Amino acid sequence: MRRYIYKNHTADVEFVAYGRTLPELFSNALLAMSGVNADTDVLSKTAGKKIRLKVKDKAPSIETLLWYFLQDILSLSDAKGVYTYMAEEVDVRKRTSGFSFEASLISRHKYPEVSKLDIKGVSRYALSVSKTSNGFKANVVLDV
Repeated sequence: MRRYIYKNHTADVEFVAYGRTLPELFSNALLAMSGVNADTDVLSKTAGKKIRLKVKDKAPSIETLLWYFLQDILSLSDAKGVYTYMAEEVDVRKRTSGFSFEASLISRHKYPEVSKLDIKGVSRYALSVSKTSNGFKANVVLDV
């Protein structure tokens, strides 16, 4: 199963992420988003200390939860001056009043030579999560 694909978009960046499970879907959405603002191959091979971050949140729907997940990572990465490019663990749960996630993330300090586009935010436009025969897929648009 492929992790994600980028789609043509007139002004922003759009991708579709895939996952057999919701945690895998969220992890692959993070990988797709990370590939937009940094060269993740270079980041993963960069010497130096990995920075581990944790995020968690709750939302009434799975689409809103994915939006919180990606937006929280962008905000935290910007505040800490790091590129967050991979999830070590993602736990997504259905609750009686919606959904929740907890995630452990891997980041590195920002390096100019790996920078690509600056992501301003995750758009709610066209944001969707759907069940497929192989698991789940999500459509995401990033404001750049």
